Amino acid sequence: MYLSYLIYRCAKAAADYGDPSFSYENFLTGKSAEDEDYSAFIDKSLPVVNEFIQRCYELNKLPAEVVSLGTPDEDGLLTLPDDFGKSISLFQFNKTKTDYAVMAFRKMGKKLIPLFNNGKEFYFQYRKKVPYFTEADYPHDVLHDDDVEEPYYSYNGSNYETIEELQQAEDIELEETYGFSDTLASICVEFVQGRLMDERSEGHSREIEAESRLSDVTLDETLFLQKTIVRKFR
Repeated sequence: MYLSYLIYRCAKAAADYGDPSFSYENFLTGKSAEDEDYSAFIDKSLPVVNEFIQRCYELNKLPAEVVSLGTPDEDGLLTLPDDFGKSISLFQFNKTKTDYAVMAFRKMGKKLIPLFNNGKEFYFQYRKKVPYFTEADYPHDVLHDDDVEEPYYSYNGSNYETIEELQQAEDIELEETYGFSDTLASICVEFVQGRLMDERSEGHSREIEAESRLSDVTLDETLFLQKTIVRKFR
C-alpha cells in the first residue's frame, strides 16, 4: 500500500462521515483539505500512522533483510547497510552454499567487527530502520486538469496521466520498501481510527482491538540463528 493511500484511509475512517466527496483523488489534490473537519483528521492521522509503524518496527513485525557485506577491509571491518536498523545475525555459507555458520561480531557505529575472520564473504541479516514520515514523503496538493484533451496530474514539475503513475513516481510503496504488509495497513487504519475517535465511546475499544490484532501478527521467515562461531584467543 502506498503511504498516501494509507493516510487517506486512516483519515477517512476516523472522520466516519460517509461523505463521497472525501475521495482519494480529492485527498491528493487538496480539495478535501478545504473542509476544516477533513483537514483536521488528515493532519492528525500522519503522527499516529508514524507511531503505529514504529511500533511494528520495535515489535519485529516487519520482515528481515539479508545482504552480502562482502569481505572485511584491510582493518578487518565490515560496513553496515545505509538503511540498517537492528542486527540479527552475521553468517557465512559453506563452499556449496548448502549450509551456513553464524559468526559472532561487535558493532561500532556503522562498522561491524567479525570475531572470526577467514577472509571470506559475509552475509548480514538485519531489520531496516523505518523513518518518521512527513508530508514531503507523499504526493499532496497535486494539480489536476481534467478540462483538457489529455487530463493529467501534475506534481513536482512532472505530469502523470493516471494516479497509478503518480504513485509509482512520487509515493512510497510501504510493503515493497519496508515490508509493511496490507494486513498491517488494515490494523493501522483501525488503530488510527480508535485513537482519533477516543472522545467517542467506541474509540478506545477499537484501539485495543488493533493492538490485539497486531500482537497476533507473525512473520513467515526463518532467522539465521544457531550457536555462533568465535575464534578463541590465547
